[in-house]
Amino acid sequence: MLNDPQGSNNNSPFYAEEPVLMTTDSEQPLKREGLLLGMTALQRFVVMLLIFILTCVLGSTCLLLTGKVALF
Repeated sequence: MLNDPQGSNNNSPFYAEEPVLMTTDSEQPLKREGLLLGMTALQRFVVMLLIFILTCVLGSTCLLLTGKVALF
């Protein structure tokens, strides 16, 4: 009875305390100041630079395809 694998031994120190539940009262807010959409300033700059380049390339392609601009 001392080596009961079912855990029915009430004198065990492992079952004396109730489990500690996580509380939300003392948690820090996850969002830091200065972050927009979870990105840092450098990451936002790179995304905006890629969007700018994509816009320029697509605009130039549309102008070439419609014949408004010629290469030669």
